[in-house]
Amino acid sequence: MTHPDFEYERRVAFSDTDMAGIAHFTSVLRWVEEAEAAYRRERGGSLCVIEPDGTLVGWPKVAVNIGYVSPVLFDEVLVISLGVARDGKTSRTWRFAIRKKETGLETARGEFTVVHIARAPDGTVTKRPVV
Repeated sequence: MTHPDFEYERRVAFSDTDMAGIAHFTSVLRWVEEAEAAYRRERGGSLCVIEPDGTLVGWPKVAVNIGYVSPVLFDEVLVISLGVARDGKTSRTWRFAIRKKETGLETARGEFTVVHIARAPDGTVTKRPVV
């Protein structure tokens, strides 16, 4: 990724790994979601807000594509880069890349799409414009 909109660092926790000390493939999606949440917090927002009337507003993922490039080991520091690939009326597609901080070696890359929704107290779900 040449020009990310946001970068987030995190250390690979033991709980992210399997018995061989290699990060489990499912960890990548959690790391990317952490970065997405940090991006929103840095800009004064959140991935999930409950409005005064009880409406829950959030950004659920509707599509994910991850390409695994090289293994990640326990205790390595990673840099997760996020960039907006495209915005729709009610959805956003992010591109991401994960690399090892020490070497710069890319470990994973991909895209995910989120939809901006509101779930009313009665359970009705509606889409909202991208903000």
